[in-house]
This record gives sequence, structure tokens and C-alpha cells, in this order.
Amino acid sequence: MQERQCIRAFLPTAVSDNHIREILEAARWAPSGVNTQPWQVAVVRGPVKQRITDELTAARAAETPAEPDYAYYPDDWVEPYASRRIACGRALYGALKIESRD
Repeated sequence: MQERQCIRAFLPTAVSDNHIREILEAARWAPSGVNTQPWQVAVVRGPVKQRITDELTAARAAETPAEPDYAYYPDDWVEPYASRRIACGRALYGALKIESRD
């Protein structure tokens, strides 16, 4: 994360299992908005990866509108995100010595 780069060209070389583990270990420390941690991870290779690549490329070419998996700030917060959001806010305001009025 500290030495990240933006790469726009990729080699066809497969990524080793060990490298994938290292990437996932580093990624688990990534922050999320109000600590909701909304991600799920799937590692794919071979025909499955190619099918996903082909479908995404076709959708982009067709200018298909994106369908996000979740709203970054939804109107109605569901669990476990609602309680994580509250706990994060309380911890942040507590660190600033701001009292809650609930």
C-alpha cells in the first residue's frame, strides 16, 4: 500500500498463490467508509477469469450502466453495517472528547 502504483498494462503471467495471499493480507487493513467493511473477495483464474473479463469488456463497450453492489451511504443502514457505523462514529467522537446526545 505504501508503494502503490497505477499500472495500465498487464502481463499474461499467472500470479502465484503466495503473492495472492500477500495481497489479501495487505488488503485486509484497508479502510472503509465509516468502518462498514462491505467487501467480499473472490480469486478467480483461467476460464472463469476470462469469462468475467469478456463480460465486463462487452458491458463497457455497450455503455451498460453500472449496478453497484451497495450504496456507499444508503438511506437505510442494515446489519452489520449499521452497528459498525455507530461504533466507528462513537469511537471517533470519543477520541475527540465530544459527548453523544443519545
